[in-house]
Order: sequence, then C-alpha cells, then structure tokens
Amino acid sequence: MNEKIHFDDFAEQVALEVGVDVDTAKDYIYTMFETIIEENERGEWVKIRNFGSFHPVHNKEKRARNPQTGNFMTIPAHYHVNFKPSATLSNVVNIKYGHLHPQVIEEDRKNAMPIFIGGIAVLMALIAALFFLLSGGDEEMQPAEAPIVQEDAADAGRVVEEKPAVEALPPVEGLSSAEVEPKEMGEADGDDVVEGKEPERLEAMHAEEAAETAPAATPGRVQAPSVGETGIVYTVSQRDTLTEISEDAYENSDFWPMIFANNYLIVRDPDLIYPKTELSVPRRPDLTETADMDTMYSGYIQAYKRYKGLGKDQKAIWLLFRGYMKVDKGILDQPEISEEDKREALDYIRRHDP
Repeated sequence: MNEKIHFDDFAEQVALEVGVDVDTAKDYIYTMFETIIEENERGEWVKIRNFGSFHPVHNKEKRARNPQTGNFMTIPAHYHVNFKPSATLSNVVNIKYGHLHPQVIEEDRKNAMPIFIGGIAVLMALIAALFFLLSGGDEEMQPAEAPIVQEDAADAGRVVEEKPAVEALPPVEGLSSAEVEPKEMGEADGDDVVEGKEPERLEAMHAEEAAETAPAATPGRVQAPSVGETGIVYTVSQRDTLTEISEDAYENSDFWPMIFANNYLIVRDPDLIYPKTELSVPRRPDLTETADMDTMYSGYIQAYKRYKGLGKDQKAIWLLFRGYMKVDKGILDQPEISEEDKREALDYIRRHDP
C-alpha cells in the first residue's frame, strides 16, 4: 500500500501495455505532463475522462503568521493547481470499502437521563441562589429555622447518595453477572474456578471482537496458506489477487493461471475476484514432470483465451511474455495462440531480454 512506483518503472509498464519501446513511452508521458502544465498556466481546465481534472484555483491575498518566527506576514494573491478525481477513480480506489454502509446511531434515552437530572439540579441551585441574593444576604433577615433547613439539605444529600439516579444495567441474557461486570486483568471468573479453563462462550466472544476490530486497526489482506499434496480450498478476502494467492500458495506469482484454470467457471475476469469466493487451489506443480507442465500450459492458454474474449489483447500478450520469461519458453508453441500474438510477444521478448 505504501510502496512507490518510480517513473522508469511506470514508463516501462506503459510501454508494455501500449506496445511501444520505453523511450517512446517516456516521450508520451512527458508530453502529457507538459500539456497539462501549459493549459493550467493559461487558466484552463484539463479534464481526463475516467481519471480526473487539473485546474488552477485563485487564492486571495491574506494575512498569516510565520510559524518559524511567529511574526505576521502578508501572503500575496496566487494560484494553486487542484486535482479533482473522477467518480470512476474514486470508486476504484475505495472498492475495498464497498461493503461498508452508513448506520444511524440513535441516542440512548436511559444514558441521557442522568444529564437531564443533573441539569434540573443545577437550575434549582441557581434559582435558590437568586432568591438568596434578592433577600439581601443579611444575617438578621435569615429565618430562625435556618439550621433546620441546613439539616434538611444534608438529609436530602444523604437520600440522593442512597438512591442512584440511573438504574442498574439489566442482566444480559445468557450470561452470568460475573461475565457482565468488568474484571481486572488476569482475574478469573466463576467458570474458571469450577472447570479450570476459560468458557468456550467467552472465547467465541473474544474471537468475534478481534475479527471485527483487526481490519480497522491493521488494514491488509489475509495470507493464503501453502498448499499440500492435494491442494486447498481458499476463501478470497479483501484486497486479494490471483497473483498474491499464487505467491502465498506456491511462492511463485507466475503460477496464477493454473489457479484461474481450476476456477474459470466462477472467475469471469482474472483481474477481478471478489471477497468470500471459494477458490480451488491445486497442488504445486512439479515442472520437471511432463503432466504437470501440460497442466501449466493449459492454465496459461485458459487465461490467454479469457483475456482475448474480454477484449484485453495487451493483457493477453503480457501474459504470454511473462509465461515465456518466468515459466517455460514452450508456452508460445501452443497451437491455440494466434501467429500475430506470437509475433507480438516475441517482439516484447527481444526488446526486454535481448
């Protein structure tokens, strides 16, 4: 999430996607930046569809304090460039939060009751103080029964202390009072004394609380376990990709087409997998075995055909390039690959691995 992509890496990715050499891609990118700067310099907006807009914003002259010296200074009027992302870009960036929905929290009347009672008590005290001031505050004007009034006030205080303003919390259904009341760190409850271990019910509660709070505290994806001799069934979590699952399961991200081929009926687009989808992850292939290599070839061909069917021709070429470079050169010899795609993939290979 916090990794940065450098300009050279960005230019190389653009070159692969567009099908040009890296120097040409850099020229395109620099030209685009220069055009945006020139248009903003002239006060024009530059709007890029499905990405966002760059536009200059005028700031008036204002007075501010220098944070280093503490002296006031006048900041002259000036422009700054503002970038406003499009709705498409915002939705893509926030897709991992798409399962969250706003919730209206209603005020608890019982919790508001002590505040109301406290406010009434303060108001009555202010009224009593006002009457005292209007009476002049002279000791000769005080009634003879003043000590009795003070005694009554003390009695009233005693009654208030004995009767709480807020009722005790009702018992939680299914839990004992020892489980509801807060306990000090390391304190055992009644079940601990009887059975010598924490109740299974409390363990389940702690596990649910940890599962609810962990994603907010430490956002990230759940790592897929390594596969054994028979493979596993893996449930997709937030921010998962087929390459990451392949890296976790096989310690090789380039084996992901085999996972896709094993689940091609439920995964329409290899670039889009959704949380809670159960994927059948086969065992790690032994590339020294002919049968396993045939399975790997079949996986790449399945992914290649799906990309072509979705109109992602450059993705299909990139897949052939990665398979040739990272898995086996025989991938380009498969009869399902068109001659045009073979030539384009070989052109990539010559340019990036002369």
